[in-house]
Amino acid sequence: WQRTGHVVVTPEGPADGGHFGKHTAGTKTSGLQEAFDFAKAQRKDLYIAGGAMPKQFTAGAYYQLDETLRIPWMQDFQLDGGEYNLVYTKPTGAAIVIDSQMNCRYKFGKIICAKSDGPVVHLKPETKGPDNFSVITATVFNFNVLVGAGGAWPGEGIRGKGTGLFLDSSAGGIHYNKIFAIETVGCDRGVHLGGSAVANNEIQVLFAHICNTHLRVGDPGAAAALHHITLAG
Repeated sequence: WQRTGHVVVTPEGPADGGHFGKHTAGTKTSGLQEAFDFAKAQRKDLYIAGGAMPKQFTAGAYYQLDETLRIPWMQDFQLDGGEYNLVYTKPTGAAIVIDSQMNCRYKFGKIICAKSDGPVVHLKPETKGPDNFSVITATVFNFNVLVGAGGAWPGEGIRGKGTGLFLDSSAGGIHYNKIFAIETVGCDRGVHLGGSAVANNEIQVLFAHICNTHLRVGDPGAAAALHHITLAG
């Protein structure tokens, strides 16, 4: 599991050789919160180990979040990893909240809000960086699947619940980023661009389905913004 220069999170870490994992003392995030905080403090990149499913619909590499994972302000940071299931268990709140970012790259696996009506991923810049801005900018985000808590198939009850990807500019701007997701599913809103300070992003979702609304751009009274957005269903 060791990769030179990376902090490594593994499903059974530290018992299986990772620096962090579900056996990290006191963790409520399978070692992920501790790993992000350590990576920031030590100025290291981060790697989350994945693993293929052994058979259909049986979880492969699995990380449980019993509280929201909060990714701190970063600059020139890279998150890499394999494919894994990251499952948020709380009935409210977001699975992941991402603070201000600049010139970073993030590669995530499958992120699942099992019960919550909150966002699967909530981009919300709040912390001011060295330029004295609260902003997410010049950063690449790559997601495998963003799964809301709605029924996965028609006829299962609630068709969509929560928001797959929420770009929230209430406390800072979100500009000039590239955001890619293979799939959004089971959400009330697949993608929501909130407020007036979300602009000039490239957003692509290859398979948007089983959501009540696949895309919402802006809010009532918000200024129009320029984006390059592609959603396919």
